Amino acid sequence: MAAIIEQFASIDHPALAIEMLELSGDANGDGRPDPGETIDLALTLVNPGIAVDGTSISATLTCSDPGITVLNDMVTFADCPAGGTTTGDAMFSFSVAEGTDPFFATFSFEMSADYEGASEPFISMEDQMVRIGRPATLVVDSDGPDDDNETFLTSELASRGIGYDVWATPTTGEIDGDELMRYDRVYWLGGTNPNDLMATEAFGLAAFLDNGGELIMSSQYATDNSENSQFIEDYFGVQLEQDLGVTTFLLEGVEGDPYFGNTNFVITGSGGASNNEHPDRLMVTGDHATGFTTWLQGGGTGGVYVETDDYKAIFMGFPVEAARTHSSYPNSLTMDTFLDRAENFFSGNTSVGEPALASEFRIEGAWPNPFNPSTMLSFTLPQASNVNFTVYNTLGRKVANIEGGALPAGTHEVTVDGSALASGLYFIQMSADEQVRDLIKVSLVK
Repeated sequence: MAAIIEQFASIDHPALAIEMLELSGDANGDGRPDPGETIDLALTLVNPGIAVDGTSISATLTCSDPGITVLNDMVTFADCPAGGTTTGDAMFSFSVAEGTDPFFATFSFEMSADYEGASEPFISMEDQMVRIGRPATLVVDSDGPDDDNETFLTSELASRGIGYDVWATPTTGEIDGDELMRYDRVYWLGGTNPNDLMATEAFGLAAFLDNGGELIMSSQYATDNSENSQFIEDYFGVQLEQDLGVTTFLLEGVEGDPYFGNTNFVITGSGGASNNEHPDRLMVTGDHATGFTTWLQGGGTGGVYVETDDYKAIFMGFPVEAARTHSSYPNSLTMDTFLDRAENFFSGNTSVGEPALASEFRIEGAWPNPFNPSTMLSFTLPQASNVNFTVYNTLGRKVANIEGGALPAGTHEVTVDGSALASGLYFIQMSADEQVRDLIKVSLVK
């Protein structure tokens, strides 16, 4: 039996693939190709044990992306037996043109290898994405795979054409001040990680702020990190007064606030985004801090913004990435509106007025997702419309219909009940005045 399996599992040619890609030679030492730099690129190739030996191995590099010029496009490699690896006798190299905006470049490698009994070499192709340049914005995701609510922020940044990097501390490791100071603005998302801010990271953030960085920090569980309490008080002007627990989720904007006035927050808990677990009540202690939102349940400050001669920052004792609109709570913020108000603060624009009406038909999201047995869709209408939702399975069959009815312009919600449906993926289509407007994918898990 083993011989039969080996016979059918074997590959009668080399099966070279890229095991490792290493960049070196960047002028500023940040490990990333930047405009004006010439970069060396080394490959390590692997040949699986079920393939045959490869000889006379070479690889050719091409890249058609603007701003990238390949300088050395061919490298030869030592022979690679089955189950082995091989490295090149030289390095590829490329340059990045001055003025190139940050983007992901596609590098294409054509690998060629001779093998016993073949009349011509075996050719394989592989693409590798390489981040060129460094955007001005960094998103620090402190809970990594525990939830994906940071996508509410990153999706909105992408829709605005704002480039960003993501640093997920559970998988990438703690981030230090040198790395933070490569960026102009940092969004630090606390999520569900009770240790979302380590002492070494607090030192790094202090250095980032001292050098004029802009920080938006959302850090529930902060009372559990007592070793950072001095940093939080010094830089944000607050003490962490109380862990409020999961039942606290409504915040009201401070009347007359020049940046966040006329706005409120709904922070979903275990029945929503599943990450509002231990929000904190804040007590303002510093003259440089201004409370802009208060907890409706029990009172007390929920978030502050800070202005000093050296830096500007926003600190919230709740997971802002879980904020959503709610039809029963007027002027509750979408991520879109929150970013608008935050930008007003950093730019000093105090002409906020009332929140603007929606500019397009759009499904803002589904909370929770995955869900069981129901989920809440939030959607926006730029004008009064008759709204309908149709649920389709992955085969394109209509399995449910939800009448939203005649609704005014603005933000609304509708509940989707999946009690009668089987577990799986579904697509929910929104129509307004009999025209299809938007579509969202949801997952029902029973």
